[in-house]
Amino acid sequence: MNTDENCSILVVDDEESVRKLIYRILLSKGYTVYMASGFDEAMEILRNRDFDILLTDHMMPGKKGLDLLIESNQLHPDMVKILFTGMGGQELYREAINKGAIFALIEKPFTNEQLCDILGRASEFRNKRLSEQKQFRELREQYRTIFDNTTDLIQCTDTSGKIIYVNAAWHKALGYSQEELSEITLFDIILERGKKEIQNIIEHVQSGRIAGAFETVMLSKKGSLIYLEGSATAQPRDEGVFAIIFIFRDVTERKRAEQEIKTRLKQEMIIARIAHQLANTEEPVFVYPSILEIVGELAHVDRTFIYSLDKEKNAFSCIDTWCTSPECLETQWEENVPINILPWTYDRIGRGKIISFSAVNTLPDSDRIFMEKHGVKSGLIIPIRAGIEIVGIIGFENLKRSKNWEENDISVLNAAVDIVANAWTRQMEINYRKQKEREAEQSRLLVIRADRLAALGTMTAGIIHEITQPLNAINVSTQTILYGLSRGWEMDDNKVKNSLSLIVDQIKRMNEIITNMRAFSRDGLPAAREIANLNVQVQRVFTMVGEQLKAHGIDFEIDLGDIPDNNMNTQQILQVILNLVTNARQALDDYDREEKKIVVATSLQNEHLVLTVSDNGPGIPGDILDKIFDPFFTTKEVGKGTGLGLSISTGIVNDHNGVLDVMNNDSGGATFHMHLPLT
Repeated sequence: MNTDENCSILVVDDEESVRKLIYRILLSKGYTVYMASGFDEAMEILRNRDFDILLTDHMMPGKKGLDLLIESNQLHPDMVKILFTGMGGQELYREAINKGAIFALIEKPFTNEQLCDILGRASEFRNKRLSEQKQFRELREQYRTIFDNTTDLIQCTDTSGKIIYVNAAWHKALGYSQEELSEITLFDIILERGKKEIQNIIEHVQSGRIAGAFETVMLSKKGSLIYLEGSATAQPRDEGVFAIIFIFRDVTERKRAEQEIKTRLKQEMIIARIAHQLANTEEPVFVYPSILEIVGELAHVDRTFIYSLDKEKNAFSCIDTWCTSPECLETQWEENVPINILPWTYDRIGRGKIISFSAVNTLPDSDRIFMEKHGVKSGLIIPIRAGIEIVGIIGFENLKRSKNWEENDISVLNAAVDIVANAWTRQMEINYRKQKEREAEQSRLLVIRADRLAALGTMTAGIIHEITQPLNAINVSTQTILYGLSRGWEMDDNKVKNSLSLIVDQIKRMNEIITNMRAFSRDGLPAAREIANLNVQVQRVFTMVGEQLKAHGIDFEIDLGDIPDNNMNTQQILQVILNLVTNARQALDDYDREEKKIVVATSLQNEHLVLTVSDNGPGIPGDILDKIFDPFFTTKEVGKGTGLGLSISTGIVNDHNGVLDVMNNDSGGATFHMHLPLT
């Protein structure tokens, strides 16, 4: 249709004079005018070109003007149609409007002014309609552009969920082609848990109510989950049929981000709780039960466990198990599960794979039989890595219900297992260190024992002398009594009693020497500590070496203070005292001095027991004073000392949380102080 102001008009009338009259009038008004003498000629012209206005007489031979209006409407629905007639009447007017959708009806005779006035209004009507149609086309094009380019997903379905149309964003997000839409419905791609809600929304909007914003999840062609926020409106169609317009916004990335944040918060929470447990223990193995409870409650399972992968036994060996109830313990795994009972599980764990199953019937027969025997309905098993080595497993089991293991759940629990793996590595290091410490302690105790045996060797001559004297006294007394009895002497009762008392006293003395030697030489690695008195230990030493000192021409003085009992390893303290006294004796042996003396004293100072061993020998040169406690350091000739005595003594005193030190005294000799805290 033309859009300029010079309208094109087709005039149809069977009377040539009327037709030409109208032609001249309209031509003078600037219209472009065509003429036809009847229905057939007019239709032929209309089939070949457009007109803005059709002006036709009603009464014509053959088909009437009203018929022309009706049939031309199929060719040019936007053409403005005017009917003029000399018959008049409301019935014709009503019929013309109902059938022909005409703009106006002009009754003959009409004046030029009437005709021009109606045509003027028809032209204005035509221009207005053209303007509206143009706006409509532009608006429709805009909507089409928006529809095709919006990132929102738009779909139209009928009330049964059959998809009528969708936009490009919908295709892109869900991946289904236009051809595939005819084979699926909305309910085929909605997750099961959301189908009821979508059905309720369709019924809701179909009844004329407004559906608020809602969320749903669709399954894409590739099988991934698409999270959507949507709204829905009903669109009435013919015969009461409704179409439902859904507008969705793809919030998958946001949902995934939210889920990731929740997962991270869960991870941080569980890691913090586990880390708190581990931070408050010296050895992780002590808090494994608490860790299993934390992860078990988080996973909402009935039983969790930690098993090591014992390659020597070819078995999974139990470390700890946590259960929600005592009944769960009745069906727990055995202490040692041979790996050949769970071949599939062992194979996957050995390759570092996580095992999850929502039902045991998905497992191979051998593993399924084992799980069924232990009442397992569903489970998750995560390997524990120490470096690159698989060292164990953590298991999560449900005994009463099946469980679908979500990826996020597995991720959280795997993060917890990583913490346990670090703790496991730490425990392995602790166990290794303890083993090395035990070996070092055994070696140290063996050195102490060797030093003690060496000291016994040094004391041998003195001890023999100590025992020989009471034996000689016993022998003399016994021989005297026996000799008198053999000669028939009359015995003096008092003399006999005195001799027998002497024998008893000498036997007691030998028994004391033997007891002290046993206390010193008993072999316990390590020896237990006991409540004892330091003064008693000093007396024991001098019982063993007193005569030896006298034989070396050394006087000794013992000054024992009033001190309390204390917790000590008497065997080791005896060794320290003997080492200090022996060192003093050896220093005096090599020193040319007329009066040689060793003084031993005990006292209580500042909540410490103090033992002092002093001699008046040559003392210790200043340049080696700070070295004499070093292992293997000695000033003695080769073969006369190992250089371990003072080092071992220092170690023993340190084990008792004490201090052993040395200084040169005013008499020129050396003084050793041993300080032991009261315990």
